[in-house]
Amino acid sequence: MTTYPIKKIMDDYGNKRMTVEMTTGHALQHIEQLHLDVRATNKRRQELRDQVDALKSMVATLQTDEKRYRKLRDKVTGLQKDVESVRAKLNRFWERQEQVSNPEKEALGADTDQMTALNLTVSQVKAEVDSLKQKLDAADSTKN
Repeated sequence: MTTYPIKKIMDDYGNKRMTVEMTTGHALQHIEQLHLDVRATNKRRQELRDQVDALKSMVATLQTDEKRYRKLRDKVTGLQKDVESVRAKLNRFWERQEQVSNPEKEALGADTDQMTALNLTVSQVKAEVDSLKQKLDAADSTKN
């Protein structure tokens, strides 16, 4: 059922071309249309509220992720400094090792094996730190 435009109804009623019953029928049709519009508006308002709530939740998650990202980045930076420190110590050790005479080198053989193993471990840690740094840089560039 369609409704007539309100202006036409008011003109017809004002010019006595409509009975009270016809006017009441038109008024009921308009009330029904208003009721449908209010229901649709309320439904849309609830959908928008749900979207806002979802966005708030997403923002909270992203803020938490940002905090975790910063903590992880700080840890990686600390590990990088530790690795560089160990590397510097190893380099000094190897430089001293080169300066030591042969009999002293034989006496230091066990220490050399330990330092070689330590050097391998440091290299593995460095590779892991570099990998984490690349992942963090990639994540940082996608956020920007």
